[in-house]
Amino acid sequence: MRRRGARAEQPDDAGRDGAADPGRHDAQGHPTPPEEDADLLVTTESGVLRGVRLSPPERVPGGVLAWRGIPYAAPVEGALRWLGPRPPVPWEGVRDASRFGPACVRPPGRGIAEEDQSWDCLTLNVARRAETAEGLKPVVVFLHGGSNSGGSASYPLYGGMPFLASDDIVYVTGNYRLGPFGFLDLTELSTPERPIERNLGLRDQLAILRWVQRNIAAFGGDPSRVTLAGQSAGALGVVSLLAMPAAAGLFQAAVAQSPPAACVSSPEAARRRGRWVVEALLAGAGGTDDGGDDAADGGELPDGPGPRIVETVAAGDPGDDAIDVVELLLTIPARRLLEVADAALAREQEEWPGVLSYCSVVADGPGEVLPERPLDVLASGRGHAVPLLVGTTDNEGLVFTRVEKRPPEEMVEALLRATDNAPEPLLDAYPGFPSRRAAAQVIGDFLFWAPTLAVAEGHARIAPTWMYRYDFATPFISAIGLGPTHGTDLMATFGRRNSTLGRRANLLGGGRRLDVVGGAMQSTWLDLAVRGRERWPRFVVDGGEGEPARATLVLSDRARVELDPHAPRRRAWRGFRYYD
Repeated sequence: MRRRGARAEQPDDAGRDGAADPGRHDAQGHPTPPEEDADLLVTTESGVLRGVRLSPPERVPGGVLAWRGIPYAAPVEGALRWLGPRPPVPWEGVRDASRFGPACVRPPGRGIAEEDQSWDCLTLNVARRAETAEGLKPVVVFLHGGSNSGGSASYPLYGGMPFLASDDIVYVTGNYRLGPFGFLDLTELSTPERPIERNLGLRDQLAILRWVQRNIAAFGGDPSRVTLAGQSAGALGVVSLLAMPAAAGLFQAAVAQSPPAACVSSPEAARRRGRWVVEALLAGAGGTDDGGDDAADGGELPDGPGPRIVETVAAGDPGDDAIDVVELLLTIPARRLLEVADAALAREQEEWPGVLSYCSVVADGPGEVLPERPLDVLASGRGHAVPLLVGTTDNEGLVFTRVEKRPPEEMVEALLRATDNAPEPLLDAYPGFPSRRAAAQVIGDFLFWAPTLAVAEGHARIAPTWMYRYDFATPFISAIGLGPTHGTDLMATFGRRNSTLGRRANLLGGGRRLDVVGGAMQSTWLDLAVRGRERWPRFVVDGGEGEPARATLVLSDRARVELDPHAPRRRAWRGFRYYD
């Protein structure tokens, strides 16, 4: 038996994730669905929501029902700025859920208007088919990427429409705190009166999963069949949650696309970053606005009040000045904090190329959520024993060499010095080094491929694990010097019509081939999340009789399975020391 709803008109812009049905509008001009459309009314733990009916370019039976901007935590205001997410505040009446909530504040030019950004950004979105089968359906929760400093769940790319067109699922995306708001450790300034917690962005991701467990059944989703997925920094969230004791039982399968699994921080490195930012803030607060940015420009730090305040707080003697700096952190405008923090941390890339300045912190103790490095946990086979699909693109590093000022070979040499690793035999495994392409391959393998292999090797010991490599590029993507590099697989995963780069990818042809590869990519996801199918061998380190070792699905014009691809490179990364 299927529930049916009225079909919506097709939108004019095929690049959007769907258009609301024409009809009534509120005082602000936003569409309001008919009150009698009971399918759009959902009761959550916090109150009743009214969603919106969409008609995406993909052929989804009856269109899509979506609920947007749903608070999964209390507003991030005042004393809650530097604390993990607290329970959402209930509301009375029916809450409009037709519009996305604000994205977290980020640097200019990242696809979100400034008026649509806020420190208070803890909302999520739910979508499902309008014509859906009875009973609870599998759930996919997707965490967006963006180096923990950008990205948003409201991007049309992440609408999930190809998945909804292929299968009857419930699809969830959510915003989490980014940059200094979510990944700056200021716990050294915490006092009993003004507590400060760390790993706020990661705690937000955990809160999304907890909200799903409590509420998703109201939308037709099955809380016992949740697949957690993410790409890039979102995939780092996935592997972190796989290793996090507090996330046990919150999801039953995982997909990690290009996870930089080694990109977490020691408490010492996190403390150093926090001090840089606080000292720069205080330098600016004590003089002109320009002083803060100048002090954080990568040169010597001032001998002003900043170091003294941080030291006295750490010693348990905060004093009046220390309370003032906490007050500053509780009241400073978000844009100002972002500008100063970004400038203060820019120096890191000079000394430690490839380091992720905004990342989660490994810390044990009461109230902490990440007691061990995720890579250590997963590589030793101690993560949550759920099926895992994990992989990378063929040359993850190419896109980064396009934006870095230094030649890529200098970046490689600098990261080897900073991590105290000998150049040989590592570079011997990359014929052609120091060419740009070979150097880019080293950078990409350092950030993504080598840690991903370690994750797959360890996790395969405790749960079904599949590994893939994305090898496809249209002629246009190759012509602009990218090829199958970091992020280009998103066009296949979410459809080429749902992003600017995806729509341009067909300028020199190849769009239909990309659609075919995308279909294979989407089926690979859904086979794990929904269908329970195994279309290619599992990844195992040592194959037994009749069982191939290190089977990897290569997604290109024609999908194929390779055994132990790039074995010399794999062996060269054994024992590599990553940043603390």
